[in-house]
Amino acid sequence: MTFIAKLVTVSKFKNITDKLRSFVYFQSELENVTVKDGDKVAVLQIESTESYFPVFIEEKPSIKQIESKLAQQDTKLNAEARRILLEYLPEK
Repeated sequence: MTFIAKLVTVSKFKNITDKLRSFVYFQSELENVTVKDGDKVAVLQIESTESYFPVFIEEKPSIKQIESKLAQQDTKLNAEARRILLEYLPEK
């Protein structure tokens, strides 16, 4: 089964809700990223689950890198999330 990731928010870290912060902290530990209050973070929700996938905009990941990480979890970006992320990220 393939899951679909939809965009919940693109926001500065300091504005991320407490509910989503735990996912941001967890992902930052996995990726060894230090997140500061002013850093932009995109948060994707994996539809039909209670899981969220943060994307650290300041790290400048490519859309292909994000899609590759999601694919490891049998997840694809929906078209709207992809379009919006492309406004913030390099396409390569």
